[in-house]
Amino acid sequence: MADVAELLELAQDGNKKTRQNAVKDLGKLDAQYESVMSLLQDLSANDSEKGVRKEADKSLKSLSGKPVEGATLSKEVEIDDSADEYSLKEGEYDVDSSMDKRLEDQAEMAAEGKGLMVVLKEQSFVSMNYQGEVLSTKQSKGLISVVNTGTNDRITGVDLILENISDIKSESALAEKTNIGLLKPGMDNAWNFDYEFEKPVTTIKVEQSYVDGEGTSPNFAGGEETNFEAKIEITNTTDSTIYNVKAVKSLNELASLSGSDSTKGSINASSENVEFNIDELEVGESATLTLNLAASLPEDVPAYKAGKLKLFYENRDALSSGIKFGSVDGVSTIKQRVKRKQRETEPGFYDCQIVFQNLSEFVYDLNKFEVFAGDIESSELVLSWDGTSVSEDEREIVPGESVDYKFVFEFAEGVPSFGEHVEFSVQHELKQVSITEIVLPSEELKFMALGISKSFMIEGSKVNKFEIPSYVETEIPTLLTVKGIGSYPLEGISVMDEIAPGFMAPTEDQVVVSRGEEDLSSSDYNLSISDSELRIDLEHLEDTPAGGLKEGDEFVIKYVQVANKLEALEENIVTKSEAEGFIYSAPDAKVRAIAEDDLELVVLHERDDLDIGKVVESIDHDGADGYRIRLEAENFGSSTVSVFLEDLVPNGFRFVEESLETQPEAERMDPKSHGDGTIYGLKFNDVAPDSNVSASFIVMEEDSTADPRKLQAVFRG
Repeated sequence: MADVAELLELAQDGNKKTRQNAVKDLGKLDAQYESVMSLLQDLSANDSEKGVRKEADKSLKSLSGKPVEGATLSKEVEIDDSADEYSLKEGEYDVDSSMDKRLEDQAEMAAEGKGLMVVLKEQSFVSMNYQGEVLSTKQSKGLISVVNTGTNDRITGVDLILENISDIKSESALAEKTNIGLLKPGMDNAWNFDYEFEKPVTTIKVEQSYVDGEGTSPNFAGGEETNFEAKIEITNTTDSTIYNVKAVKSLNELASLSGSDSTKGSINASSENVEFNIDELEVGESATLTLNLAASLPEDVPAYKAGKLKLFYENRDALSSGIKFGSVDGVSTIKQRVKRKQRETEPGFYDCQIVFQNLSEFVYDLNKFEVFAGDIESSELVLSWDGTSVSEDEREIVPGESVDYKFVFEFAEGVPSFGEHVEFSVQHELKQVSITEIVLPSEELKFMALGISKSFMIEGSKVNKFEIPSYVETEIPTLLTVKGIGSYPLEGISVMDEIAPGFMAPTEDQVVVSRGEEDLSSSDYNLSISDSELRIDLEHLEDTPAGGLKEGDEFVIKYVQVANKLEALEENIVTKSEAEGFIYSAPDAKVRAIAEDDLELVVLHERDDLDIGKVVESIDHDGADGYRIRLEAENFGSSTVSVFLEDLVPNGFRFVEESLETQPEAERMDPKSHGDGTIYGLKFNDVAPDSNVSASFIVMEEDSTADPRKLQAVFRG
C-alpha cells in the first residue's frame, strides 16, 4: 500500500476508479490522521460519484474506532441501533438508517456485482470510402440479455422495458415491455436480433494523407526508392466518448516500414500491417498515427496502392440499432414490520416505526411506500414516502441493512392497525455497447501522371466519323483534353498534336486554351503551329492561382482544322497526340501520355440528278371533256432532296379538288393567283436517291376561253 501522502493525492485524482481505490486504502490505515479524516468527510459529502461517496463513508467508519495519530485507543465505538427513545411530536416522522457493524463489510462485498444485469450488445459492419460514402453493408446483429448475477437468491416479477424496437428483427417474442418473471441465481433470458445498418449513427472522421519530406505527395517517378510518411488521423465526431478504438492499416508488399509514432495509444507493427490501439477518445479528440515508409515501383506497376484500413470502436452511450433501454424491475426477499408503542404519559398516542430489512444478497431501491390507518383501502393516509424524488443513496438498502421510518399516531381505544403499500426493486447494472467495424478500401496514389485524349465535334457532339463532300474545304472542330491523374502537381506541360496530310493547320486566332471554366490569355502559354504540328507549352503552373496540374484538373485545347478539297481516301486518318509533364526540381523525370486517334473520313462525291416530267391526257369526266394531268419527279442523284412541284391551271379551266392523288403523300401548298390562272403546289420531303414521286389531278374546261395548249406548260419543278 502507498504511503499516506501518496494516498491523499490519489484520492483527489480525476479518475473515479483511482479515487475509489485510494479512499478504500485510506480506511485501512492504523490511525486517524487529521488530513485524512478531513478529506474523507469532504468526499463523503461532495464527491460527484456515488461509489466514491459510499467508499468514503465506509473508510470514515473504519477509522472512527482507531487511535488518533500519536494517541492510544481508549474504548471501542459501538453503533446504537435502538429505536426505543422518541422525541417526535404528532404528525412528524424521520428516517433512520442503520446496520449491524458486524455485517457491514460482508454485506458490501456481497452486493458487489450482484443484482440484475442488463446486457445490450450489437455489432455493425460497413464499408465506406474516405469521403464518408457507404459502399456496402453486412447484416448487423445484436443481443439483449437479462441476468440474475446472484449466487443464492431468486429474483421474481422481472419486467424489461425497451424503446425503439420496431425496426429490429427477432425470432423470439420481444416487446417494448417484456415480462420475464422468475430468474434463478445465474439464470438469464436472452434475445438475438438483426437490424439494418445503412450508415453509422455515430461516425469517426478519418483523414489519411501521404507526405514526403518536402510536404508534397510522394513522387515515385524513375523507379527509384522513395521515402515518405503516411499519416492517419482519427477524430471522434460522435456525441460521446468512444472506447477500444483500433485501426489496422495494411501495408503494400512493395513498401517497407522504417519507423512509426503516434500522439496517443500504442502501436504494434509487422511487415504486413500496423495496428494502432487507443483506449478511449473523448468527443472531438483526435489521435494521429505516423508511419515512415519507403517504396519503389517497377515500371509495370502504374501506381502505389496503399493498403486498406479497418477501424473498430465501441460506443457505450448510443446503439446503432436505435434501441434505448427503459428500465428493468424485479424483487427478492425483504422483511417489513410496523412497531407501535403506547406512550406511558400519553396513553392515546403511539410512537410508531415502519422497518424495512433487506434479507437478500442484492441491493434494493425503496421506490415508494404508503401507510394507511386500518387497511390499505382506507382513505386515511398516515405516512407516505416517494423514493424516486430523492437521491440514489437515500433510497438504497444494501443486504442486511434495516431502514426505519418513525411517526406518531393518536388512537383512542385499543391498539392501532395499519395497512402498507410498498414498492421496491432489485438494483440493476446496464452494460451496453455498440461495436462498429468500418472497412475503408485500399487507395491508389497516382504519382506524377497525366492523360490526353482527342475528339472531333459535329454540332457540339463528339464523333469519330465525318462525311465530307469532295472538292470542298470542310472545317473539322477538334478538341484536345489534357487531364491530371496524379496526386503530384505537374508544374510544366507540353502538348503536341499532329496535323494529317490533306488538312490545313489552324491559325493562331482559331486556337483556344482553357482551364476549368476560364479561357487563358495567349500570354499564359506558348503556341507554335506548322503544317504538320500544333504545339502548346504551359510553364510554371505552380505560380498560377490554380497551381500545378493535379488529379481532376484539366486543360482543354480547341481549334479548327480544315479538310482541303479531298478527292478520295483509301484508309482512315490516324494522328498522334502527345502530352508531357514534369516538375522543375526534377525536369528530366518526365511523364508522358500518348493518344492515337482514328478519324474515319468518308468523302462523298455528291451530285444532284433530278428528272421532272409532266403528262397531259384528254379524258371524259362525268360526261364532259376534261384533262388528267400527271406530274412526276425521279431522284437519280446521291443525296436526299426535297422536291417542289408547282403547276399552273390556266384561265378558262377548273381544278377538280377531289381528283388529286399523290404518291407518296405530299405537303399541299396554298393556291396562288397568277395573271394567266391559278398555281397549285406540292412539296415532297426527303426524297431518297433512286426514288420517285408523282401527283395526278383533273381539270375541266369552264368556258370558251379554255385553251388546251396552255396546259402543257410546267410552271416550276
